Amino acid sequence: MMAEQRQIEEDSQAKLAVAMSASKRSARMEVKEEEEWKWKEEEDKAKREKALEEAGSSNLIVSCQTSFVLSETDLFQMLKKKEKQGKPGW
Repeated sequence: MMAEQRQIEEDSQAKLAVAMSASKRSARMEVKEEEEWKWKEEEDKAKREKALEEAGSSNLIVSCQTSFVLSETDLFQMLKKKEKQGKPGW
């Protein structure tokens, strides 16, 4: 009977050790997954900020180009009017 009790206790201790080891592994995996998630979130945020910055730069360039084209168009039309009036354009 004592041998049986000892065997039961040893089996229980072994099962407890396995469960604790699995619990520690699970906790380490959760920490690792959380760190990976945070890193990915930071990376995504940096990509979004860069995209917004580039979009802003592109909008500024397009705006400047549009303004330049419109100014040239206005200048061209003004010169055409002067030519029609018989005045030199430049």
